[in-house]
Parts: sequence; structure tokens; C-alpha cells
Amino acid sequence: MFREKVFPYMKAFEGADGKIYYVTCYQDGSTTFHIEDCPGQTIIDFCELDITEYKTKLIEFMNMSYSFDKYNSLCDFAWSIADLLKDKHFYAYFFTTHNMSRILSRTIRADLFELDKIYRQDINDVKAILEEVITIQEVFSDAIHLCLDKENLPNRHISEKLVGFLFKYPQFNDFVLNTGYALMPNIEGKLNFEAVNEMNENEITDAKEQLHIMHEDGKILSVMNYSIIETFVELFYYEFMQIMKSGRKIKICKNCGKYFVLKDKRKREYCDRIYEDDKRCCDIGAVKKFKDNLEDEYLKTAQGIYNTMYSRMDRALYKTPKQKSDKDLSEDEFSKWSKIYSKARRDYIKKIISGDEMIERIKPKI
Repeated sequence: MFREKVFPYMKAFEGADGKIYYVTCYQDGSTTFHIEDCPGQTIIDFCELDITEYKTKLIEFMNMSYSFDKYNSLCDFAWSIADLLKDKHFYAYFFTTHNMSRILSRTIRADLFELDKIYRQDINDVKAILEEVITIQEVFSDAIHLCLDKENLPNRHISEKLVGFLFKYPQFNDFVLNTGYALMPNIEGKLNFEAVNEMNENEITDAKEQLHIMHEDGKILSVMNYSIIETFVELFYYEFMQIMKSGRKIKICKNCGKYFVLKDKRKREYCDRIYEDDKRCCDIGAVKKFKDNLEDEYLKTAQGIYNTMYSRMDRALYKTPKQKSDKDLSEDEFSKWSKIYSKARRDYIKKIISGDEMIERIKPKI
């Protein structure tokens, strides 16, 4: 009847202020708070993360053969891979290390033969946990580009884009998050964090005082729904759906070339990441753009190619199979090409590749 909890887990509350509040619950009864000011930014930060070293070490780990006497050294190597996420992305490191701990830190009572079988399976399970980090980055990088990038398929409604994502990753069609209810101060069903903060700062633990703060009058129960997050992919799915629900979009910063969330309807070209000398892109972007003359001929040429490719896809929508030519593009073909275009354009803006190489990458083969 009652579902067994997997510790640690998070309770995700939607705030009345548009933020997401995560309450992490540990087995000893303790809790911690994490606040996400802008839903979706944690996904972007992870997808923009350079995990080249992580991938290299994981390939090495995957190729290591198991034997009973190598178990401890294999465990140490696995932990060294997970440690590459430390201080780079809180949630990636949190879920990866806790999942590994559940496997590698438990007490096992068995004879040597059974212990050898258990240890072999443990190493395989840890490899799967570490590999999932790469898979999640690939899947949600796709989600960002397909569903949230303003420049990708601009004439498609966001619901059409979501259907495209679910078609490509059907495992999310029936993806379910567990939920619960909590007696919490709220405003129209969303967390009133100011009231929660008031109780915490004043160390109010008496139930009657807490209910008074929640404006409990005996008629309206101050209860709200929350989502239960137990895995890394659940966290990303939850935040992805939150940003989809909000209707917010993302775009590429014209200074650093990285994605960022548009927090409101104001026109923004630059993110608020620290770029250099403790200055943010939004502080120096416009000046730097003027100095560097980013509106160069290469970007103009690239935009012209994009417009041409989009037209080839758009006109094909209204043709019968017999009317289509080799120059017509399907939506899937355009989507694959636009990923190449976005990557090449970003690499050029970051000065990773030359303008000629950018054009060479994106120019149509036909």
C-alpha cells in the first residue's frame, strides 16, 4: 500500500514567484533547500558542460576487465570519474554519487563465490550509472535545440516541437513522476516561500503558530502538491516540462555563444554569465559586438543558407510525393541539418573554427 522511499530524494515545489524550490530529504530525517531562480537553466548549464575528460575516462573504465582482486581499484577509478562532476554541476554530481553509494557502500554478507557474482554486477551497475550522465546530456541537448531554441523551426508551435521530441524519444511518452501533498503556506496552490522563510528564520516549530502563518481558518486547507524527484533524469524531465509549461524560450548568447533562458518578453541578446574580468556578457556584449563587428559577411552568408534550407523544407510540406524534387527537405532532414548549423555558428562565434570552416560545414550537399 505504501511506497518505499529511496533516500535521498527531493520534493519539488512550484513557487508563487516563478521559482522552483527543492527540499532534499535524507534518511536521517534532515533536509536541505535548493532554489532554482529560473527553471530550465540547470538543464542548459549541464548541456553546455564540457565533459570530454569524463567521457575519455569512462571509455577507459568500460574497457577494464573485472576480476575479484581488482574490485577495489575498479571502485576507486569509478569514483574518480564521478569526481570530475564535482563543483561543475551540483545535481549531476549529487545524483551520480548517491546512486553509486547505494551500490558500493552497502554491507554484503555472502560466501566468496556469491560475493564475486555480486561484485561483478555492482561494477556493471556503476558503469550504467556513469554512462547515463552522457546519455542525459545528449537527450536534453536535443530537447533544448528541438523544443526551446527560438531560431530552430521558428514557424512551428511549441506543442508541435514537443510532439517531435516525444516521437524521437518515445520513452518519455509514459514518463511519470510520483507526487505527494504537504501542508504548506501557498498562494493559489503554489509555494509561498516568504511564509516558509519567516517560519525558518524565527525558528517557529509550534504547529499552532505555523498554521496561523498559513492563514489556516478551518475552511480552506493550506495544502499543496509537490513532485518527488529520485533520479537525475526525473529532475531534468521535471524542469524541462516546467519551462515548456511556462512558454519561455531560450536563445544563443551573441557574446559567449551559449544558450540561456529568456526570463521575460524583453528582447535580450546576451546572457548574464561571467565572461571576463568579472563582467557579464550582458554588460559587455553590445560594446564587444560593436568592436568585433560580429555582423560580418560570414554570419550574413550563414543566415542566407539557413533561410534557403528552411524554404526548401517549408515548400515541401505542400507537395505530393510525386511533386517533390531532390532539393526538397523533410522536417526530419531539416532538423538534423539545423543542429549542424547551430553548432557550427556557435563554434564560429566562440572562435573555435574559422568562418570558412563554418560555411563549409553548413552548406547544402545538393
